[in-house]
Amino acid sequence: MDGPTHVYIDYANVRAKCERKGWELDFAKLRGLFKSLGNVKRSTIYFGTIVGNRGSEGFLAMAKKLGFEIETKPVKFMRLSIDVSGIPKNSPAVIKNFVEPCLLRKLKVEAIEYLNGQLRELNNAGMNQIEMMKCNFDVEIARDMLLDHELKDVGTFCLWSGDSDFARPILHLLDAKKRVVVISDGISPELNDLKAEGLRFYDIKKLRDIIGHEKQRGLSKRAPQQG
Repeated sequence: MDGPTHVYIDYANVRAKCERKGWELDFAKLRGLFKSLGNVKRSTIYFGTIVGNRGSEGFLAMAKKLGFEIETKPVKFMRLSIDVSGIPKNSPAVIKNFVEPCLLRKLKVEAIEYLNGQLRELNNAGMNQIEMMKCNFDVEIARDMLLDHELKDVGTFCLWSGDSDFARPILHLLDAKKRVVVISDGISPELNDLKAEGLRFYDIKKLRDIIGHEKQRGLSKRAPQQG
């Protein structure tokens, strides 16, 4: 990472990818890594706050104490019905709220009937809805990257997310002859196409021994689950 560097960490995205591999980020180690590089001028963590939740608020306070910038907003809680009473056993009316249409069209009738049967068992046990947390920071990250390009002397933009939504702002930075590094366990086809334009990709798994530790059993105390 050449020149003054800004780091943008989409933590919900990164954490999910690491936890699937059985490890978690250690933010003290991560901060130490940035300090050792010498040219990281700003590192920002983007993560939602569950208001009143000690784990959520404590995690952000810990990250801020370590020297990270924090960009946060309240997590939204969405209640989704899983009540299949009153619909035919082969109806996808409820399942379609949880399964992508392209996959739903591939499912056999027997699969839909089975899933509805599983939901009916939950209904009989008294569960008719589930709660999903939602908090996305793609807009805020893209905004900050472009603002930093316009207003600050940044040579390298280091993004910790491989989502396709960042293709356009990254292309804008590459066209401006800026260095852009993406750290993730994989990148979308849209970002992969930008390698030809100069985008650099680094597999986060290679950093596991430097900035990680084994995942704790049960719910992590460092941050609550978000979607």
